[in-house]
Amino acid sequence: MFTENYAVLLASRFMFGAGVGLFNSLAISLISIYYEGKERDRLIGFENAAAAAATTIFTWLVGYLMSFGWHMTFGVYALGVIPLIMFGLFVSDKTPTVTGASTSTVSTQKPKLNATMIGYGIFMFILFVTYFGMTVKIAPLFEQAGYGTAAEASLISGISAATGFVAGVIFGSIKQILGRYMIGLGTLAGAVMVLVLSMSQNLILSGVAIAVYGLAFGMAVPAIYSAVAAKTDEASQNLGSTILLVAVNMGVFLSPYVFQLIASAFGDTSAVFSMRVDGLLVLALAVITLVTASLQKPERAPKPVHAK
Repeated sequence: MFTENYAVLLASRFMFGAGVGLFNSLAISLISIYYEGKERDRLIGFENAAAAAATTIFTWLVGYLMSFGWHMTFGVYALGVIPLIMFGLFVSDKTPTVTGASTSTVSTQKPKLNATMIGYGIFMFILFVTYFGMTVKIAPLFEQAGYGTAAEASLISGISAATGFVAGVIFGSIKQILGRYMIGLGTLAGAVMVLVLSMSQNLILSGVAIAVYGLAFGMAVPAIYSAVAAKTDEASQNLGSTILLVAVNMGVFLSPYVFQLIASAFGDTSAVFSMRVDGLLVLALAVITLVTASLQKPERAPKPVHAK
């Protein structure tokens, strides 16, 4: 907020990224350590809902602060003081364990990488390659199809954040209904909506497709975090959420290069082609996930432990 020195700004961004990297995975893993079952699913959904709401609100706030000069936009980070205080007031320093093991036992365990982390890490990488690819192609799609402007595309894109918030709020309840098919069905709905968007010729249909996509995406992502948490012991919860977050960031970072490579390989750089490739990739993820889920045996509820 107070300097125009490029070196200082660049160094501050590196420090900011390092700080976020240190605590970001804990936003998910602490939920998995403190809670289990239905309550864990409900709170993971709330975490995603809060993230969607914050993204929308802070984007508007940054736009407002921009009117006072670009220096003022950095003031939005001062809001980080609020969760810092709340964490200190409400989060216990005594970490419970969800399986009843003692804290001392968990503290001596080493984090272990498992197949679930790796599999869903690859899944999240591909999913966010397609997610970011879809979002950046909405404006060119509208303009090339001739039924919308970049400003209208930006406005309609915001719908997905709103429906993502709704998805996070109701995630816990829907998860109890769809169970292990949650990820596959959410991904399938998202794939269909991307393909509908690629064929749309008016703003209303595009708006509906983007809204449903946001809802489906908001269901699939927390379901993945929940699936990894359920298959990971307490000592490895942070490792699991870290792998997923790294996969997300790498997917977003590499997305433009992936779609540029695909466009060059097929000799088609149109937004419609990119959107259809995007939809087919998500559809492939959905099919693989649904087939895998159908082959899995339903998990049995643990037997109650009776005190002696």
